[in-house]
Amino acid sequence: MRFRVFCPQSMMSSFFFSFLFFTVLFPLRYCDVSEENYRYFKCSQQFKCGDKINVTYPFWGRTYRSGYCGLDGFELLCERNGSTSMVFEDQRYRVFNINQTDRTMHLARLDLLINPCLPDHYQNTTINNHRLLDYAETVKNISIFYGCTDPCSDPRTGLPGEFSCPCEGDRTTVAFFGNDSWLERPHPELNSCRTNIKVPVLQSALDDLKQGRIAGLPGVLDRGFVMEYSIDKECPGCQSSGGICGRTNSSSSEFLCYCSNDSPHPNSCPRPDDKGRPVPPKVAIGVGAGVGTAVILVGAAIIILHLRKKLRSLFLKGHTSDRDIENFIKKHGSLTLKRFSYIQVKRMTCSFREKLGEGGFGAVYKGKLPDGTLVAVKLLNASKGNGEEFINEAASISRTSHVNIVIFVGFCFEGHKRALIYEYMSNGSLDRFINDENATMRSPRLGWNKLYQIAVGTARGLEYLHTGCSTRILHFDIKPQNILLDDDYCAKISDFGLSKLCLKRESIVSMLVARGTIGYIAPEVFSRNFGDVSHKSDVYSYGMLLIEMIGGGKRVNAEAYQSSEMYFADQVYQLIEEGYDQGFYCHLMEEDKETARKMAFVGVWCIQTDPKQRPSMRRVREMLEGSAEALQIPPKPYLFSPRRSPIIDSLSLTESL
Repeated sequence: MRFRVFCPQSMMSSFFFSFLFFTVLFPLRYCDVSEENYRYFKCSQQFKCGDKINVTYPFWGRTYRSGYCGLDGFELLCERNGSTSMVFEDQRYRVFNINQTDRTMHLARLDLLINPCLPDHYQNTTINNHRLLDYAETVKNISIFYGCTDPCSDPRTGLPGEFSCPCEGDRTTVAFFGNDSWLERPHPELNSCRTNIKVPVLQSALDDLKQGRIAGLPGVLDRGFVMEYSIDKECPGCQSSGGICGRTNSSSSEFLCYCSNDSPHPNSCPRPDDKGRPVPPKVAIGVGAGVGTAVILVGAAIIILHLRKKLRSLFLKGHTSDRDIENFIKKHGSLTLKRFSYIQVKRMTCSFREKLGEGGFGAVYKGKLPDGTLVAVKLLNASKGNGEEFINEAASISRTSHVNIVIFVGFCFEGHKRALIYEYMSNGSLDRFINDENATMRSPRLGWNKLYQIAVGTARGLEYLHTGCSTRILHFDIKPQNILLDDDYCAKISDFGLSKLCLKRESIVSMLVARGTIGYIAPEVFSRNFGDVSHKSDVYSYGMLLIEMIGGGKRVNAEAYQSSEMYFADQVYQLIEEGYDQGFYCHLMEEDKETARKMAFVGVWCIQTDPKQRPSMRRVREMLEGSAEALQIPPKPYLFSPRRSPIIDSLSLTESL
């Protein structure tokens, strides 16, 4: 709703000069404050990886928490399979769990987990050399000897310490391991061993080995070991004062306490009731400048407050959704949503200079945060929707943490100015690569192996949304435009504007309007005669996505598609029935034929008309990762041959279901 506010000439003149003051002079000081506070909000974020790792200081990790939010040696790496690792002195460790209450880490040397006979480096485990790390009391050292020629068995140790490692050809080399007490006795036979390393293990694992409850050295190493860590002595005081622990920069060990409404402090944040503490120079200068302009500001403030009251009253009458959004932000404050001002959004996008694309609810622009991180800024169109898409997207994606879900950086909400900020994806969306019109030299068509990896990654992301979150998230808009690709073409699900949240135990949701994109919407979303709307509706959209990937460009008989009523999904099913030795597919290598066949089988299973016949996303992922020979031929869906509509923007139909 548009409205006008009429003011007397004198009032508008005063407002004009006040506006000049606040927009020209005040941002100079504001810029300084926002830069200081940025690190506070950045370090408030938790490092999340998989189901078990959800930590803060002293841990940090790229993208999630910058280096100044943690300590040197405590960087965590989130692998694509959802596991967490860390590197210390060129040695990589698998992180099983971190208990920040007890300040313990459960680790294991990754190279020895993979193959105890072939460590990356024949060197001792030295992670306890870090000044803040030490082994727990439950940890004991064992020594592993490699390349031994003489037998060395000592029944008094109680340890079955001999094992074999493959050498050259069919030959093997003997190796041994034993604990420190075993090594206290002389073992001349060990002089024949080529090298040895010292590795920490759990005492309980050695006890189980003696009792025969685990088998050999691999079973002991699989249990890992426990490290105890310490934090800076200043950190507890900083946290109790409401601050966030960090350091001056990623290459420094100097402690710094980041405060929400003040400059960083060396120990803790100042309390409101502190008296007699020295006044910082910046504060003194600010107070002096404030007194000099107080007279001017008082008059301007009265006018601005008066106008603001009137404008707010009119605004709330015409835009009740804004109150819903503000209530949502207050209610979900615990989700650690980062809120940016519109000024900050303009700065990070250089006044919206570089446009990345246009969606159903607004344009997307490229931006850069103060720390240099590239982001994508989705500027929502004020003329579309009533704010539901804003709440849906913020509520849904702020609950997620998965390698195949795009990372939500924050949001902006100032009246009709609304934006959502995400990590930047250098390769854009999947549709650029599977759409023949876009498959130019600028965006070459992807190979079958890469398409398969994208399909599996998308399946993992959807499985996580359906079963991996504390609240089940139904996306309702899976399509190539909403699958983003990073530098390594790793798939990231994006655009949660049409999503719905429901409890995990709920499999059926109620909908008053259809939502999704023509060509990807499940039949039951249009009419309940086909079944109930549930997470299986996402499975249908995913199946259409798979078929789109298979049929991209010239991979489908374009002449048949353009000159007849033959729907390209029919062609995919025909390939399943008649084999892959015809048409375009006859020129594929056997490995690519296997990939195409597997994707086709799974795609058709997913687009079954009856939702009950569709597999869950977990089963979809298992079928994709399994053998194509084990897949059963799916039945042909009975709603299968409509002329396919061109892809259009996401919609929300108003007819009742």
